[in-house]
Amino acid sequence: MNHRRNTLLLILAATIIRLLVAFTTELGNDEVYYRLYADPPQGNYFDHPPMVGWLIRLTTLNLWIDNGLTIRLGAIICGALATWLMYVCGKRLSGAYTGF
Repeated sequence: MNHRRNTLLLILAATIIRLLVAFTTELGNDEVYYRLYADPPQGNYFDHPPMVGWLIRLTTLNLWIDNGLTIRLGAIICGALATWLMYVCGKRLSGAYTGF
């Protein structure tokens, strides 16, 4: 069994599902609040780190493409990368099966 391939297929399937959900649902209260972080990017906010606003600014192409999907795209990409990093860490600790 090829666990690396299965992990990549898992990441692909999860990313497609996340993209479909992000495209078809409206923004929630917190997401609208996060969108405001990107409007004037600052070095710090009262209750959140600035990376939230910077990531939204990056995925919306400096707020040029401002819709629900592009606002959520940074979180979707980070989720895919985190899943891959968990696989790599598990593989290094105890093998490919653990990583998967």
